[in-house]
This record gives sequence, structure tokens and C-alpha cells, in this order.
Amino acid sequence: VAFFEAPGAERSFELPAETLARASGPYQVRVMAEVGTAARSSLTPPGLSAPFSTLPEAPGPVALPRLAAAAEECNISIRWEQPVDDGGARVAEYEVTVHYPPADVEAELLEGLLDSAPQEAPEVAEKRATKAFRTKECFFDLEGLLPGTGPYRFDIKAFNAAELEGPVASVETSTAVAAPSAPTHLRARLLPSHLRSSSKAGSMLPRRNVSSEVGTVTHMDDVDVVRLEFRAPTDTGGRPISTFLVYAVEDSLDESPGELLDKPCSAEPLATFWAAECGNSAPGGQCTCDVAIGPNLAYTFFVEAHNGMLPS
Repeated sequence: VAFFEAPGAERSFELPAETLARASGPYQVRVMAEVGTAARSSLTPPGLSAPFSTLPEAPGPVALPRLAAAAEECNISIRWEQPVDDGGARVAEYEVTVHYPPADVEAELLEGLLDSAPQEAPEVAEKRATKAFRTKECFFDLEGLLPGTGPYRFDIKAFNAAELEGPVASVETSTAVAAPSAPTHLRARLLPSHLRSSSKAGSMLPRRNVSSEVGTVTHMDDVDVVRLEFRAPTDTGGRPISTFLVYAVEDSLDESPGELLDKPCSAEPLATFWAAECGNSAPGGQCTCDVAIGPNLAYTFFVEAHNGMLPS
């Protein structure tokens, strides 16, 4: 029970904040007037209000929205805690709205995954396609993403039992970059001597010491130039291919072809090429590069693709 006084000229009175609990009741208000003189006063019979209950309010924001673990190549997991203030009614569920990066809009729409799409082209649209999910748990996993894509923004808000929604709390991150797939269809052919002078052979042998038997090479006449042709990786791992690294292993007559294919690459590459130097480095594109090697020797070549983060 709480008692309050109001000036006699007033016809209304507002209870102080937090006098009544939210989403509770029933309550009744009893009003009595003080009449008479200061020396001799009395109270009138009370007037009684109809029973009433207070309404719940919207809950507060979820607490501590965060990544549950480091983003993976194809999955993102987030967590949060219940709101400190539930608005007077228990929290019933949460809504997680995923804002997809513009670059993924077209692909995701084709799969029927999105609720909305930008009105402009993805490269100029500021709005991002979204999809909303409902959950009763304090965690959410988004799966089936592409490596190296993002940012993905997760807007989280709580709904209480009165179906009132709280303010949004957000988490934003991108998926991890994966290793690219290996280049394929690798072929090597020795260039004829009349083409060697015009070839831009990468990483001359003396700087790399692939074969210690060759010694110091000072002229193009002292080396052979091999042209390598291969297909760029079909999967870039989420980032464009930036460089190709060429390794050469000197063959031994005691090794079978199967053993040569399984032999690990040397620690130092024979040559390193920017992807733009090798032709079409787009997924599956035809690439070409020339490397200088010591003459009169047999080699097995390996080509490794790098996307700026991880090698193939």
C-alpha cells in the first residue's frame, strides 16, 4: 500500500515512476478529500477506482552479442545473453535478421533464400538483401556460405511474452578465406632456342639453385627455357588468385613416375609469377609462364596457386 498527497485544486495525479510493477495487478486507487478548517478537518468517504492491471513494456537489448567462435570458411556462429530488462514479461524468443553482402544477392536469390533484394544493382545498392530467423535459443548458426565473403551483419532482438520487441543489437563479420584448389592440366614443353631471347623466363636458376650441378649461369645460352601451361584453380578459396609459385624437382633415374608425382616440392620456388603475368587467372582460366632451368637435366614441375592468404 502506498499513500500520496495532492493539492486540493488538482483533478488528476500521476503516480511516481516504479510505484507499480509492470505487467502486474489488479490494483485499485482510493481517493479521499480533506475538508474543514486547519483546526478541525476531516476526510470524506473514499472513492474507489475500478480494478486495473499494468501493461508490460518492450524488453531491453540482448546482452553481449558476439561471435561464438572464429568465423569458419562456410559457417558463422553467434551467441548472446538474455536482456537485462525483460519488460515485465518473460522473453519468449529472438529474431535474428541476416544482412547478406551485396555480392551474394543474385546467387542467394536464385536459391530462394532471401526475403528481399536491393532495388539497385548490387555494386551501387546500399540496402542489402535480408532474411529473418526466429529462435528460442541464445545462439544462431549460419551455414552454407562461401569462403572469403562478407561482411554479414546479424541484427538480434528479443520478443517477450507480450509480443513486444526490444531494440536491435548487432554482430558483423566475414567468413574465413579457404585454400584455393590446385592448378590442373599442367604441361611443360621446352622452347626452341630461337624463342628463348623473347621469352620472359621467371627467376633465373642461379638465384634459386634448383640444381647445384649447373653452376653460375650468365647468358640465356647457358639455360633451357620451359613453357608451363596449366589451368587456374576452379576454386579460389574466397579471394582472387594473386600469385603462382613454380617448383622444380630434378628427376632421378631410380624413381618411378608415381614416386615423382608424390615427391614434395622444394622449400624455395624456382619462380614466382603475379597472376596477371600468366594470362587468364580467373577460375579455370588458361595460364602460361616460362621458367629457366639448367640444361641437360630432367625435371618434374609443380605449380602452386596463392590467394594472398593460403596456398593451394
